Amino acid sequence: APDLKFRRFIFCAIIRIIMGYLFYLNMFTVVAQADRVIDIFYDVMALQFLQQVDDIAFKLAKWDVFGKKMKRASTRKCFRAEFEKLPFARRKKVSIFVKVLYIINLCAMMIGLTIISLKQHSGEFQCGSISVVFDDHIWENALVNSPDGVEEMDLIYSYFNGVYVKNGTHDGRPVYTEQNKFDDERYEHKIGAKIQYCNEEKAWVFMHENIRKDINTAKSDCPWLLRSPDTKSFNLLEVDSTWAIWTGIITTGATFQATCNTCDSEAECNYHGTCTEGVCDCDLEVDGYAKYAGIHCQFPRPCLRVNGTKGDVWDI
Repeated sequence: APDLKFRRFIFCAIIRIIMGYLFYLNMFTVVAQADRVIDIFYDVMALQFLQQVDDIAFKLAKWDVFGKKMKRASTRKCFRAEFEKLPFARRKKVSIFVKVLYIINLCAMMIGLTIISLKQHSGEFQCGSISVVFDDHIWENALVNSPDGVEEMDLIYSYFNGVYVKNGTHDGRPVYTEQNKFDDERYEHKIGAKIQYCNEEKAWVFMHENIRKDINTAKSDCPWLLRSPDTKSFNLLEVDSTWAIWTGIITTGATFQATCNTCDSEAECNYHGTCTEGVCDCDLEVDGYAKYAGIHCQFPRPCLRVNGTKGDVWDI
């Protein structure tokens, strides 16, 4: 009761307010990160239980579950004291203040969720650049659109290995576009392949707008060449790496490897360089050349000088 230990009463009231806002923050985090509604339900139930553990323990102590000493402590006079009822004018002011506070809290949560939802829809939380490695599968006599019409060519999937950069969204998920093999920049004249999610297939797909499985798929929105297992994942890096592949027929068991090109620590640079603003800077030799190459400094430096049999020297 406030008349017994006013300072302790104020301290306890502040702690309760802090607990309420921590619960509010935890609930906001759960809602923002959950993939399914049922996950939100279970997580909020767990949070509610944890928040009420002290109240449950207090009631059990009053019921003599934890012994006579705890019962006497929980049934002291201060816990039975009642507050005097406030005058109507003061109750009205308090009621208005509480309602305004509820509205402010609700608006803060809705604004926060709206901002996060917009960022999720734009793919801001997704990796902006990935490195992709395909198996050495070959599709003989693939149908390729060219300026001269449809031509049959052998399609080597490993040719599409390399860097893919996020470029827009499709079906609420990022679209990754193939980059030039020499400088990891956008193609200026050629059309690169794409990796995107397809609601029609309920899967992530690899596709190229100039390559079709047959003439009839020209009108398809997802003329896939590789397809992941069925998934609703928004993150390509979390998808199973065993995909289906088209080599004239649908073949399962193709390996799709994708890694994010952004680093967070030196470990992701294989300890061969430093991670600076999400980019690996590979260590340098005394001559100024890098000891290692690759986005994650994973490849040893090639030989830069070759001595010929006639005393000639070739420098790279």
